[in-house]
Amino acid sequence: MLLGQLFNFGLLGVLTVQVYLYYIAFPRDRYGYKITVAVVFMLELAQVGVATYDAFRMFASGWGNLLQADAIGLYWIDGPLMNTLIGVLCQGFYAQRIFALGRNYFVVAFIWALSTLQFTSAEYAAVLGYKAPALTSLPMMKKVHTTGLIWISSAIACNSLITCSMLYHLWKAKRASPLKRTSVSSMLSRMIIYTIETGFVAVATSILALVFYVASPSTSMWFLWMMVIDKLYANCFLAVLNARFRIEGGRELYPTPVPEQSISICTAFDVPRPRTTGGLIGNQRSGGQGIVIEMSRATDTPSTDSELKGGKDANLRSDASQMA
Repeated sequence: MLLGQLFNFGLLGVLTVQVYLYYIAFPRDRYGYKITVAVVFMLELAQVGVATYDAFRMFASGWGNLLQADAIGLYWIDGPLMNTLIGVLCQGFYAQRIFALGRNYFVVAFIWALSTLQFTSAEYAAVLGYKAPALTSLPMMKKVHTTGLIWISSAIACNSLITCSMLYHLWKAKRASPLKRTSVSSMLSRMIIYTIETGFVAVATSILALVFYVASPSTSMWFLWMMVIDKLYANCFLAVLNARFRIEGGRELYPTPVPEQSISICTAFDVPRPRTTGGLIGNQRSGGQGIVIEMSRATDTPSTDSELKGGKDANLRSDASQMA
C-alpha cells in the first residue's frame, strides 16, 4: 500500500506538468476539452487528498496499530469510486473522438456500454467496501470478489476497444491524407505512436490488477495497480491531447513542406474530411471531424534589399509606361 501511495503522488506530479503544458500550448482549444481537463485534474487532486488522509492514518498517526492498518477508512472513496469516475470521463472523451473520426455508432455504443458496466460495478463495489469490516476481508466476500472481476474485466475490454479503434481511424486518416511527407503526416504518425503507447499502458495495468486480484487475493498487491490506474487514465488522456505539440525548430519526421507554396497548417484534435478547391485544400471545417488542415497560397515576397529595390524600379517603369 505504501508503494501505491508513492506512485499515486508521483503520477500526480507528472499530470500537473501535462496540464500546465496543455493550457500554455493550446489556449484556443475547445471549451469542452478545457473543461474536461480541468474536471479531471480537480478530481485527481481530490483523490490524492482523500488518499493522503488514509496514508497518514496508516503510516503516521496509526503506525504499529494493526486495527488502523486493516481499517477500511476512506479507501472506498479514493479507490473504486473516484478511480472509475475519472476513467469514465476519459473513456467518454475517447468515445466522442472515435465517433467524430469514423461515425461508427455500433463501436461507440459498445464503448459506452462497457464503460457504464465498469462504472456501475465499481460503484457497487464501493458500497460493499464501505460496509466491509476490514480490508483483508474484501477479497473473501463473494459479492465483492465477483463485482471486482466484472469491474476490472470491463475496464480491460473498454480500453482495448478504444485503443484499437483510435489506432485504426488515425492510420486510415494518415493514408487518406493528400499531404505526404509533411508536418501533417508527421503529426499523425506521432499521434498513432502515442495512441499505441498510452493504450498499452492502460490495458497492461488493468491486466496486472486482474491477475493479482485473482491469483493473490489475500495480499495487497492488486491494490498497488488499482491505486494508480486513475492517474494513468488521466496522464494518457493529457498525453494524447499534448501529442499535437510542435516544437519550432525541432526535429520532425518530414520537415520539408510542399515545394513552391507557402503553407500554413493549423492542426486540431478534430479531423474533418477536407474538400479540395482549385487544387488546394479549402479552409473548411466540416462539423468537427478529423484533422483540421488549413492551407493558403502566398505570393513570393522579396527577401533582400536588392530584390525589393528591383521590384520598386519595375513598378515605376510600369507606371511611366502607362502614363506615356
